[in-house]
Amino acid sequence: MYAALAVWLLVFLGMEAHRGAFEYKEIEEQPLKFREGKRLFAGIHWAALGVFFFLAARSSDLKAFVGCVCVAAVAHIALDWWTYRRALRRKARILLETRRNGSFRQLLEEVGLPLPAREWTPADAMEVARSFLSEKALGGEYEKRKRKKAWLAFLLAVAFGPFGFLYYRWRVWLAITLAILPWSVLAQTPLRDALWDPRFRYPLQIGLGLIAFLDVARTNDKIP
Repeated sequence: MYAALAVWLLVFLGMEAHRGAFEYKEIEEQPLKFREGKRLFAGIHWAALGVFFFLAARSSDLKAFVGCVCVAAVAHIALDWWTYRRALRRKARILLETRRNGSFRQLLEEVGLPLPAREWTPADAMEVARSFLSEKALGGEYEKRKRKKAWLAFLLAVAFGPFGFLYYRWRVWLAITLAILPWSVLAQTPLRDALWDPRFRYPLQIGLGLIAFLDVARTNDKIP
């Protein structure tokens, strides 16, 4: 099982490094096969995670599996958020330089923003830069995204566990729910034995709440 864990972690780190280096850069700055490489990394990652899941279930080692997945989720959210903020600051700096050169009219028209009547500030540049990056960050339906309350997401995840994710990301709840059945079939000991252990359940609830809080805060930051 630990060999499978090591392989999955190596693939996960490689995937995150690949995404972090190029995800929010302009198309001309990305490698030619970036999208294909991203899909390949994702496929290998899910295959490695599946092997780790199978072996952990056979060993009934729920604590190790859930702990590793929660840490990986927090690392993914934090790295993606940091990468986005880095790209946002870089784009805002470029926009300010363009403004000083007097050739920023077309840039603002691309995102449907009027020309500012007053002196352009770094905050204005950040808002325009966020408009440029939001579709790349959130996908094609970014205009339909609404801000959620990060603290409410935290409290719901702590109180209701996976069901708390229905507040903002139902796919997480669905993935956890679908994973319970094969785990129950493969595991040697009942699932409830681990879930009702206070030394495991309470840290897990706090961990799920932390994931929910960070994910909502990260998404709010990307909404233009």
